[in-house]
Amino acid sequence: MNSNTTLAEKAQARLRSGIALAEEAGEETMDRASAALHAGERKASATLGSIAASVEELRRSLPSAMHRAADEVRGAGRVTAGYVRDEPLKSALIAVAAGALVIGILTMFNRRRY
Repeated sequence: MNSNTTLAEKAQARLRSGIALAEEAGEETMDRASAALHAGERKASATLGSIAASVEELRRSLPSAMHRAADEVRGAGRVTAGYVRDEPLKSALIAVAAGALVIGILTMFNRRRY
């Protein structure tokens, strides 16, 4: 009986040792996973903060950009009107050529579709 008891005690000790190792490994894995999760949260928070700052900057700069673009369009309109007034025949020929080009492109796409 003594050898059976000793063998059982050794098996029990090894089992306890294995359980302790598994618990340590599980705790270490949980600690690593928790650290990785927190690092991901910090990175996501920093990224969202950066995006929010960029969106806010864009929101503040958009009205002035729109005003500049509108001014440029008005200026181009004035230049075009002046050109048409000074060169009416050339302007009409350019308009006809542009229209013919658009019709040609549309006809080409229409033929390829059918």
